[in-house]
Amino acid sequence: MISAINSEWAKFDLGELKDNNYRTALFVALLKLGQEGTIRDSGWPNSPILRGWYEAVLAGRGKTAVGPNNCMPMEWAENTYVPASLAPRLRWANERWGLAD
Repeated sequence: MISAINSEWAKFDLGELKDNNYRTALFVALLKLGQEGTIRDSGWPNSPILRGWYEAVLAGRGKTAVGPNNCMPMEWAENTYVPASLAPRLRWANERWGLAD
């Protein structure tokens, strides 16, 4: 499974994949599976907002009982029910990532 996820992750470096939600999902999965080196050694997104999210998650900010922050940092709808263990802990506000209330 780790090989398959690494293979998908490598497609971003090759420019084959562009979906940021998929990229962040793979990022969280790799981190949860102990593949931090793979994440650090590959290309990161050009978006300063997503770069900041990657850095915050790697630093352990926003970690929940099940692991790193949610895999869709910008897409959760405000009125969507998400169990507390999966709810995003990091929120983009005032030009930075901070812990949600």
